[in-house]
Order: sequence, then C-alpha cells, then structure tokens
Amino acid sequence: MYGYEQTLADYYSKYELDVGQVQDWPVEKINWVTDELQAKLIPPIQNIFATFKSNLDATPQPQAG
Repeated sequence: MYGYEQTLADYYSKYELDVGQVQDWPVEKINWVTDELQAKLIPPIQNIFATFKSNLDATPQPQAG
C-alpha cells in the first residue's frame, strides 16, 4: 500500500493535495484525477476492455429457445 500512496503523492502534491489526508481534501477534489494520471492510466484500461469486448464478440452465443 505504501508504494501506491507514494506514487499517487507524486501526482497530487503538485496540487497541494496530501493522499495521506484525503479526509481534508475539498469536496470537489474527492473523485478528481489529475490530467497526468489520467493520461497514464486510461490507455491501459481501454486496452483491457477492448480485449475483453473482442473476446466476448468472438465467443459463440447460445441460441434462445
């Protein structure tokens, strides 16, 4: 868990947000993700779901009835 917090701290500290004290963040920042972090995380997540969708599309579906 420490490595995860430390990595996030690098992204959020620029905005004066302490990941160890999320309870003190302004309400509008609770679900906020920095642009830098989005750029790093979104492409791999999109790839995972694209592969998942491709696998679903390739799987024969049972016929109703």
